[in-house]
Formats: sequence, C-alpha cells, structure tokens
Amino acid sequence: NSSHQHMDYGCGDGGFVHALRNNKMLEHINFMGVDFDQRAIKWAQAFTDEERVFSCVNVHDLPAEQYDSGTLIEVFEHIPPSEGAQFLDGVAKSLKTGAFLFVTVPSI
Repeated sequence: NSSHQHMDYGCGDGGFVHALRNNKMLEHINFMGVDFDQRAIKWAQAFTDEERVFSCVNVHDLPAEQYDSGTLIEVFEHIPPSEGAQFLDGVAKSLKTGAFLFVTVPSI
C-alpha cells in the first residue's frame, strides 16, 4: 500500500483518476476521487474493482489533514460564488500542511 494519498476533488466520472491509477510510473501514489454527484460516482466505481477509490461525499465531510496532494480539475467554476470560500475551506482542511493543490479552470 502506498503512503502518498492524492485526492481528486470533483472527480466526476473518474476518468482522470483512472488514467493516473493506470500509469505504472505513478503506482506508488494512492489516487482517490470524490464528487457530490451520485450518478457520476456510480459510473466511476463501475470501472474499478477496488472499494473506496471513489466516494460520493461533501468535501466538508472528508477527514482533516488526510491528503498529501490534490487536484481540482475544471471544477471550481461550477461552485456558486457564494459557496466558493466555504468549498475551498473544506478542501484545504482535508489537505496536509504543505500539500500541493493543482487547480485548473477554463480560460480563453
């Protein structure tokens, strides 16, 4: 079992996590994903035989100081502006001190 824990916040159907988990160079990292969309999580779970890779959970319900790194890929623009700070607080709480969070948002 790996010691590095990586969380993909807003993982959707899990495509990004699946690609990372299938990369032999990254097999020392435990990639996981969360999303609040139950249908997306059910789809993601259909493509893995490992339990607990994908979870339908609110970021505020994640354990504190759990993850060594995280990704927020094309997700933040879907969070209502009035909830943005609270959402990021939940993400930050779940990351270990000094953890990297990689964020992408659409641009022109």
